[in-house]
Amino acid sequence: GALSSMRNLTTLHLGYNNIGPEGASALAGALSSMRNLTTLDLGYDVKPTAVDWTTVTEFTIPSEVLEQGWIETFQFLRKLGEGGSEKCSQLRLLLLGDGTAGKTSFLRAMQSESGTTEAIPLDERTIAIDVLRNWKVKGGRGLVFEVWDLGGQAQYYTSHSPYFSPRSLVLLVVRPTAEDGQYYTAGQLMEDFVLMWLRMLHAHVPSCRVLLVCSRWCSPPEGETLEQHQAHVSKMCAEVEKAVAVELEDLNQQTQTELENLRGQVVQLADSIAVGDERIREMQQHAGRGTDEGGGHGKGVAPQDLEHLRTLASQLQKRVRVVTSKSAAGSERDAPAVTMELADGRVHCVESVGGDGSTAVAVRDVLVKCARALPFMRESIPKGYTTVKDACLAHEWGRVAVPMEEAVEVLRGQCEGQTVDVHGALGFWSLLGFMLVHDDWLLPRPTDMIDLVRPLVHHDPLAALDKTLARARPSAAAQDASADWVVPGFAKLGRDEQAGVRRMVERLVHDKVLCEELQAHLRGWKDASKPERDALLGVLVQFGLVVSHDVGGEAGRSGAGGDAREWLCTCRMDSTPGGAPWDKSEWQKFAGATEMVPVVTYTPEYVTSALFPHILASQMSSREYKAEHRRRQTLKGCLLSVQLQATAERHEFFQLALTTGDDGAVQVVVVASSVGLLRSLCASIERLVGKRFPGLSLDAEVHFSAPEGACVWKVGADMTLGAILTRKDWAMTVEVQLVGKEECLEMKVRDIFMAVLGIFFSHSWKDRSIQVGPFIRDQIEMRMRELVWYDAQMMSSEDQFQSRMLEGVKESWAVFILLSREALASGNCLREICMAR
Repeated sequence: GALSSMRNLTTLHLGYNNIGPEGASALAGALSSMRNLTTLDLGYDVKPTAVDWTTVTEFTIPSEVLEQGWIETFQFLRKLGEGGSEKCSQLRLLLLGDGTAGKTSFLRAMQSESGTTEAIPLDERTIAIDVLRNWKVKGGRGLVFEVWDLGGQAQYYTSHSPYFSPRSLVLLVVRPTAEDGQYYTAGQLMEDFVLMWLRMLHAHVPSCRVLLVCSRWCSPPEGETLEQHQAHVSKMCAEVEKAVAVELEDLNQQTQTELENLRGQVVQLADSIAVGDERIREMQQHAGRGTDEGGGHGKGVAPQDLEHLRTLASQLQKRVRVVTSKSAAGSERDAPAVTMELADGRVHCVESVGGDGSTAVAVRDVLVKCARALPFMRESIPKGYTTVKDACLAHEWGRVAVPMEEAVEVLRGQCEGQTVDVHGALGFWSLLGFMLVHDDWLLPRPTDMIDLVRPLVHHDPLAALDKTLARARPSAAAQDASADWVVPGFAKLGRDEQAGVRRMVERLVHDKVLCEELQAHLRGWKDASKPERDALLGVLVQFGLVVSHDVGGEAGRSGAGGDAREWLCTCRMDSTPGGAPWDKSEWQKFAGATEMVPVVTYTPEYVTSALFPHILASQMSSREYKAEHRRRQTLKGCLLSVQLQATAERHEFFQLALTTGDDGAVQVVVVASSVGLLRSLCASIERLVGKRFPGLSLDAEVHFSAPEGACVWKVGADMTLGAILTRKDWAMTVEVQLVGKEECLEMKVRDIFMAVLGIFFSHSWKDRSIQVGPFIRDQIEMRMRELVWYDAQMMSSEDQFQSRMLEGVKESWAVFILLSREALASGNCLREICMAR
């Protein structure tokens, strides 16, 4: 009551009151009426997604709006109440499958009255993506599909991820026979055409519903009768159904396990944040009284550390919301994980070209039934939002990116006579993925971006240039449209300009580098202004299709001057592992006689096509290893080799490889010439996977040599190698296994990684230098990328001081002792100096 009367209140902080979701639900009604409120804090862990909104309003609010925050949610509620509302009936239908599976034919058959269509010539099949907008499906009672037919060619797989959305139904189409008419086995269908899509979908949308369709039901191969063909296909589909059920059960269990782990991490972070908040309050109180109580070195909590914890907690909570079921009753904290399901529980056999059309009609009915059952189809949106979307999609913009102000002005004119918040509507449909708002730009049709991606992922851009030249000759035969997919008008350029463009395209092919100058020639890019290109590149970066490659001195080498920029195209990078396992000979060929530290292998639970390209790109563009420090960098298929110059006289090396292990599992191999560099690589890879592939777990193994023989340490699922190395948990005891034997050993982490030491660092534990010791150690490790043997960390009361000191000094190539009065009076420090001499 009191709160709702504070109409002019702009800022409200209630974060320290332990309000909780129940308290937030009770407050939400009063808070929503406070129109001037611009800042609201109910506690970092109390978000709109945790509130039971059925107790607050009769409207069903889209989850994407709730995730924007309290102010955005209240604004959305007011729009629903003031301008009227309607139920959202818009749904995306993703059409997936191999390039010749028959997806487009099947879609046309479902659209037709007869349920059949004509065969599609090979040269008219979908390239990258095709879109059918506003398909008002027969029998859908107002249901509107926006169909995105994703090309099945392998080179486009990495560009598909931006189009996966929780607000989608997925239609996965497979064919029962190969091009030569031979039947696939159920195992071949699963391995080659189903598993990849299921796992890719699970990584991005673990709650999706998949309708699985097998085409060519009435098209037997030569020599087979229709009856024999259908019996063969029926048996195969029954086996596929069972295999899919097993795979989905496994994927759903992974989601449940992930949710449990995430919730545990969130609770731990909440405890840490609560302790930090309490500590800061204590320090503020003592500071206010002018006392130094509760202080002391190292006992305070740095605000930036607490902010980092809050950011991490927010990222984890966002992923929790992705994998938590929205349809379950009760608290969000107790809700089960989302599940991925095979819609209608079976594989549907269909015929698009022949037959009586009944199979396509039947699947269309199933499609409508599944769409109606989706929970978000009952959500409320402000009246007029659909009108804005339809007007935006119908308007001929003439370009891929439009300034937001211009777009709003145009759409206001088209919605004349209606009171509708055009800016808010565009933002809403952007949340749902029907269009994109990036900074101050609108991309009215996100699928138009494929025209920008097409030249970047073209299977052979150099051959396309040659085709363009050949087509320009007087004797040229029929035109080949694909010749202009890379550099249209290449034949009309002068000879010198052609040579320059070819060099830049060669860099795109061999180094995966897109330079700014090349954009002025590529199809789809050449007609855009520089601000438009920057906006489009920002979107591609957002979706991980390219990454910035501004790595210092070499950024301008494209010839456009020192301010030229470059991007690495992850969408061009190889994601298929090499046939043979990586071995030490690959390292020796590259790094020569450089001593090798333990080798790390990461085995992902499954491999998405974008995983290794992102790992490669993150290291190739890392600002930690600037261009002036890179002496040599080569990328051959799935092997990246980098030589770094750490000092004037020393070089360092590392390799990353995607390969197949002895057991057939796909592995990412990480090897480096120093433990410091290895630690940096492992931490970087694990951060990347956690950010871009949050649902993907990595099993890490460390392979190393010990006096007892070759050993392997299988890092447990409850810990991460990067975190162990970053925290320098050298005293941790772990279990390792002797290769080829059943015998296991207990070792400390330091005994695994200390074979190649860097710098011995010591100081007196009695003087105040203990306060700056960790800082100096970290600076040495960061600048030299060497493992520092830090005595305060490596030795404790139970260690044998003399032997440990001698071991550390002997195995390091440099000794650094921080001298002080206390150090010169310490017998141990003097012994270290003598040992070093």
